[in-house]
Amino acid sequence: METVLKADIFFFITTLAVIILVVVFIVALIYLIRILRNIFYISKVVREESDETVKDISELRHSLREEASKLKHDIDDLSERTKTEGNEVIDSVHSAHQSIKKDAKKLFALFTFVLSFFTIKKRINNNKKKYGKKNKQQKKDRS
Repeated sequence: METVLKADIFFFITTLAVIILVVVFIVALIYLIRILRNIFYISKVVREESDETVKDISELRHSLREEASKLKHDIDDLSERTKTEGNEVIDSVHSAHQSIKKDAKKLFALFTFVLSFFTIKKRINNNKKKYGKKNKQQKKDRS
């Protein structure tokens, strides 16, 4: 009978140990389930936010492409306007240059005319003096 009593005590202690281990296992399982739920929630939030971030980056890239296209178009327009206005300025400068050249030629012709006039007048005066003295001499000689 003593072995049966020892066996009953052994089974009682083993049952108690198994019950304690099961309770500890259940408590650990409850904590593990909570942790897994939190991990699931966090992964869900991260997935949603990463999807939103991808959408935002996609929209940003699209927006940047549009703005870059607009900027390129504006630069092309500005470049074209600058070329056109630059050509107009060059044409007006060229026209002014031609006008100044014509005016300079006219002024040079006038200056040449005036110079020739004074040169001719000086020669005439010199000739008058020269021939005037000879005529006076000739008149004196005749008289």
